[in-house]
This record gives sequence, structure tokens and C-alpha cells, in this order.
Amino acid sequence: MAKNNLYNKITSKFTFNQPKSSPNLKKNNLNSQDKKNYQNINNENFSKSTIKNSQQETQESNSSKTYIEPSLQSYKELKIIIKNRRSIRQFTPYKPPYKIIFEILETCFYAPRAGNVMNSEIIIIEETSKKVTISNLCYQQSWIAQAPYIIVITSSKDDIQKLYPDISQRFSTQNTSAVIENFLLLIHSAGFASCWVQSFQEEVLKDYLGIPPNLEIHGIFPVGFAKEIPQKPINPDINMKISYEEYGNKNKQ
Repeated sequence: MAKNNLYNKITSKFTFNQPKSSPNLKKNNLNSQDKKNYQNINNENFSKSTIKNSQQETQESNSSKTYIEPSLQSYKELKIIIKNRRSIRQFTPYKPPYKIIFEILETCFYAPRAGNVMNSEIIIIEETSKKVTISNLCYQQSWIAQAPYIIVITSSKDDIQKLYPDISQRFSTQNTSAVIENFLLLIHSAGFASCWVQSFQEEVLKDYLGIPPNLEIHGIFPVGFAKEIPQKPINPDINMKISYEEYGNKNKQ
């Protein structure tokens, strides 16, 4: 794997790319946390290499009709991305490149879905006044408006209901949750940050954004560069969460 690929630019230290021309990159204007975040990555070069790599991956995916052998290196990289992802609630004023955001949104739809129905829809919001209104509709969570982008992910169960009338709500939620997980991991792997916000006035928000009544909002996602680096959460003992052969059996034979 080439040394200048995406993984080598995204490390477990949460280094982020910022515009090289920004005056805030001068050492005297950076606090200690910013220095740690921005010292290693150049946004312009990262964007170009990411787009090039993404286009190459798409071409390879479209041209290949055979099963791709699992890669131990890819497994290790994905494990690091999953374990290092954090919910971020403080953002810098720098704006991630729109092309990369769009590529992430495009890629996140490559998720498992019941009946092969793509029932999720996404709204991208950049306008400042709208971001402020949305943050107020999330019960005055003003930090949401700090992010350069707000992504709203919705779903409709109408098409799924035609195939699975009795369990369409479950499948609709599961389909969109898979899209959301892809989205959050892609955002983190690209050096950006987000947070899954689920506390909002749904009906008022739907009316404000012109979302049809039959759609459900699954989350509000502020997206930008992280200004904070949260501590690693304490996870429960995995041995207490896994059973063998039947529920509650914790002994692996």
C-alpha cells in the first residue's frame, strides 16, 4: 500500500487537514491543541489524493466481477478507524472540501438494505441562518450551528412497505442506520468529525426543511473539523456481552 494513501494520513492521533493558506496555521496563532491537530496534514494535497484514490477505487469496483480477497491490512485499518471515531461537539471554523463531503455521502449508500430498497434521503445545509434555526430546533443545542455543514438523514418506509407490510418500519430504520454508520466512519476516516444528534423537534423541523410528512428524520449530523479530542470511552467487558449457543451462556466450550 502506498505510503501517501488515505490511511497513512489519518492516524490514531486525530491529526486533521486544514487550508495551508489560513493565518491560523501560524504557530503564534494556534493553541496547543490546534498545533497537535494541524501539524502534519495539508488540505489541498489531501483532497487531491483522496479524490484520485476514490476514483480509482470506483473504477476497480465497477470493472471487477470476481470476489475480492480479504486484506489483513484493510482489516487492521478499519479496526483503527472504528475504535478512534468520536462524537465531536466543538468545531473549528475551517470548512471541509465539498467534493469530499459529497463523495462520502455517495459512498455511504453502499450499505446492506432490505429488499435492495434505497429508502434513505439526505439534506446538506450550509446556510448560516438555517444552521442556527436547526440548532434551536434541537432544543437550543447552539454548538450544532458551529459546524460548516449540517447533514440531515431521513427515510421513507413506503417502498419497503410494499415488500414487507408487517415489518416495514423495522427494515426502514435498519436500512438507514446502516447508511448512518457508513457515513460516520467515512467522515472520521477522511479526517473530519461529526456527532449523531437525535434530540430535535421533528415535526417542526420537517416543516421548516420542507420534508414530506411520510418521511422520518433519523438524525442531525454537524460536520467539520474537530476542535476537541474527547477521551476514549470506557466500554463494558465484551465477555459479558457475548453468549455462546444460547442467550446467557458465557462459557465458550
